[in-house]
Amino acid sequence: MKITFLGTGAFEGFPNPFCICSNCEASRNAKSEDLRLRTSVLINDDLLIDFGPDIVASCQKIGIDLVAVRTLLITHSHADHLYLSNFRLRQPDFCNSWAELPEMTVVTHNSVARRIQEDNQYFEGARVKIIGVDQFVPIEINDYAILPLKANHKVSEDETPLLYLIIDGDGKSLFYGTDTGILPVETIDNLCEYMGSNILSAVVLDGTMGFPGLTYPYHLDFFKLLETVKSLGSRGIISSKTKVISTHFSHNQNPIHKELKERYSGYNIITSYDGLTLKI
Repeated sequence: MKITFLGTGAFEGFPNPFCICSNCEASRNAKSEDLRLRTSVLINDDLLIDFGPDIVASCQKIGIDLVAVRTLLITHSHADHLYLSNFRLRQPDFCNSWAELPEMTVVTHNSVARRIQEDNQYFEGARVKIIGVDQFVPIEINDYAILPLKANHKVSEDETPLLYLIIDGDGKSLFYGTDTGILPVETIDNLCEYMGSNILSAVVLDGTMGFPGLTYPYHLDFFKLLETVKSLGSRGIISSKTKVISTHFSHNQNPIHKELKERYSGYNIITSYDGLTLKI
């Protein structure tokens, strides 16, 4: 499994263009690893997680295309994770090779699926199929086994924000765990039940809140991320062989990449940056 981080920033990006805090100022004057677009991840070139407003900039920055994407997983409907106008990039008016694109299946919570299907202007001619799913109900699609899991995140009342367990055709497994606070007990239980005696190949976790001066129940900070790793380890689904990666960094309490990397590496956790590619 190949994992490419297209963006690793939180809602406001890093740096926030309207902010001159010490972290934003430091990132403007540092290396490219410190310039973080909104969070999105590409798996094996054909599965995309989240579709926010920076998807064009991310692909330009890294130098890749998304023409092979057949599956798009949406975690939730917040604007930094789902920007509907992106679907128009696949329409004939905007894409010369639209007829050669594979059909892209969009997987999201049932309430989000219903909502985005109400406005057909984004999907006409875009070769997109939308599938609504429920938490804890596994699906198989385009050579992947996928288990949607419940996140601890604040969205509209009728929406369940999702995390995903993804297993590819080679049996490699990824638990994608952002945006969320401390994982719900039922999420860990269902994750463990589905994995059985198998160990996760990789885990991506939410590092939004950094090194606390303030806390927020719907995202992790550095210490809650470590607590989550310990909790998953105690249940036997991660080991020393599991790659653990932090992402979705806010400028509010996260320093520049070099400092983040120094702190996380002490716990054998990889600090993601835009363009990082890992093979597991």
